[in-house]
Amino acid sequence: MACLLTKGPVAVILYGWTPDPDEIENPDLSVLEGVVCRQFQKLSAGAFSGFDAIPIPFIKHACLPVRCDGKFKQVNVLVPLMARLFRVLLSESKVPACWTTQKKKEGRQAEPHP
Repeated sequence: MACLLTKGPVAVILYGWTPDPDEIENPDLSVLEGVVCRQFQKLSAGAFSGFDAIPIPFIKHACLPVRCDGKFKQVNVLVPLMARLFRVLLSESKVPACWTTQKKKEGRQAEPHP
């Protein structure tokens, strides 16, 4: 793989060179929980489940009533678990191999994402 490095008007092609990855701070767990919760709410009940075959409605509606300020509120019990999982994946800079493959609508396996 060749990379093009430009410095002023001069361009240099470097072979085998890859840039250092961007470093980011891991977000707070409460921030990740908010992001996961919003994404769960956006899930379409008619969408295909992944290779794990967990139905999307289960993920979206895995809620229990929790008393908050004297009122009951439905809280998704999977949100804190998924937020912790994403925090570990971010801190380790890893993506599970099974997450890099998609399922086609006809049920056939597609090529892995690059």
